Formats: sequence, C-alpha cells, structure tokens
Amino acid sequence: MKKIVVNIKQCEKISEIVKRLKFRSNFFDKEIYTFTDDKEMKARVYFYATAICHQTKKLISEKRNLAGWDYLTKVFIELFKNEPAFLEPKNLKLMDKNKLTTRLKILFSDYNDLEHTTLERAEERAEFLIGCAKILDEKYSGKVLNLLEKSNGYLINNHGLYKLLEEFKAYSDPLKKKSGVLLDFLTTSGILKIKDPENFAPIVDYHMQRIFLRIGCIEVNDEILRRKLMNFEKIDSDEEFRTIAQEVLTKISKLSRKTLIELDPIFWSLGRSCCHIKTTLCYDKVCDKNPCTFYTFMDLNNHDKCVFENTCKGSTDENYRSILEPNVETHFY
Repeated sequence: MKKIVVNIKQCEKISEIVKRLKFRSNFFDKEIYTFTDDKEMKARVYFYATAICHQTKKLISEKRNLAGWDYLTKVFIELFKNEPAFLEPKNLKLMDKNKLTTRLKILFSDYNDLEHTTLERAEERAEFLIGCAKILDEKYSGKVLNLLEKSNGYLINNHGLYKLLEEFKAYSDPLKKKSGVLLDFLTTSGILKIKDPENFAPIVDYHMQRIFLRIGCIEVNDEILRRKLMNFEKIDSDEEFRTIAQEVLTKISKLSRKTLIELDPIFWSLGRSCCHIKTTLCYDKVCDKNPCTFYTFMDLNNHDKCVFENTCKGSTDENYRSILEPNVETHFY
C-alpha cells in the first residue's frame, strides 16, 4: 500500500462545491493589478516579488496588517512608485549582496530598522534578486517582456517559458510553483496570453498541501508519517506530497470546470485564512486573517462557516483537522 494516495471520491465531493464558487466582481480591482499601466514595470514587480516569495510564514507587518505575499508585493509596488531605479536590472545586478540583504531587512520592518524586521533568509533572497537581475540584463536587455516574447506565449517548446525560467535559480523548482504564480499574475493582468494552457503545472505551496490533507483529498496511510505531519516534524522532502497535490488539483479542475489558475486563489486563500496552521473556521469559528482572504476573494453572502464544512473530513474529525503540511527547508515556495 502506498503511503500517500489521492482520494478520488473526496475530490468529486469537493469539486461539486468548487463548481458553485464565484469570485467577487471587484476581485481584479486590487492594487496588485491596478498600480500601473506600464506592462514592463508591472511585470518586474511580479517577477521580483515572486522570486523571493518563499518561507514567508513569519513575514508580517503589524502596522499595515499585511503578511506574506501581500506584504511582499506592497513593498515592491512602493519601490516602483518611489524608487523605480531600484527595479532596473542594470542597477540591481551590481548591488553588493550584503548591502542588499540589509536593505531588504529594513524594507520589511515596521520601524525601518534591522531589529524589527520579520524577513527571514534575507541573504538568500538578496542573492536571488541579484541573480535574476543579472540574467535579465545580460540576456534580455533588462526587460521581463523580452523574456516573455522569446517564449512566443508557449510554456513548453524549444523556448518555452518553463524552460527559460529554469535558468533563474529562484525559479528552479522542478514542480514550477513560483513559475506558476508568476504566470498567474502575468495572464490575469493581461500581460501574457498562454498558447498552450494544457501544459500549465498546478501551483502547490504549503497552504495547498495542508488543505488537501485536512479536507481528505490526500490520504496518508502510513501512521508514522501521519504522526510526523501532526507534530510538524522535519522531513527530508515533500516532493511526493506536492506531486499528489497537483494530481488533486488537476482532478478538481476537470470535474469543476474551473481552470487551474482559478483554483489557485480559491484553495490558497482558504489555507491562508480559514484553515490556517493553528486556527480553523470550522472549529474555532474565526479566521486567521482579518479580513478573511477567502471571504474577500469569493462572492459569499456571509462567512459564518466554511463552505466545505461537513464535506471536509477535518471539520468533523480531529485526526484530519490536526494534520499539518510537510515541514521542509525549501526556497521553492
């Protein structure tokens, strides 16, 4: 018996609920989509922010009530507005890594100092940014749009975007999570039109893994492994979990008739707010984020209970509700 398997019947049940979900009419009115009409600068903000979007559980701004991805993009949008030269690859590639590390820590501090920064692994992120800028400047004349143009809109071919992005260390994940997030924002904002959407790799991060484990779409048959997940013990690799989560997303996409890009914000926002690490709406009757990310995304009359409640195994079984995503060290997400 395999240690980890897809529960097809549970995927079918969840798909019936997903099929009825709709995004709010103002979903695309967010600043991340509207901060500029300049496609190149918008693409750079997406490219850089996504490149360093990993291991952000502790990345929080209490003053702004922002966390993780929202905090990252807000900082890069402000850099675009106040210091656009910072985002120029020809400038960024020449920055000293130690100085950039310090600058990043200060940028992600409520008090503009090193002591109060919540940005972890800042040196690694600085290295990624410099590496991204170097390749952009030397191979694509400093333009993300030139990188996109070289792909001719294809994800997989001789110059497909997935292959082109692999050259950047920040985007080297074999399961293409960061690449998927970048493509999501490029397509949603109208910068890119993908010609082979059937080759889009489902986006899987730790929120996704936790959701599918708790909801019961992924079953863990090995009791030792299940205990490690429940206790959040370190494991060597989560690649098997992520691969199976991609299978789950592909299955739900087909059954619900929603694209993989549409499914990402649904399950990501659910894991970010309603079904967080320590807080679950079904049990604690409160979301981890205020306002709840899922509720601000989805067109719901109220949010007194999770839309998956009772269908989700975790809502009625503590053994599922207590399970956590694999605890691994990674820069892939």
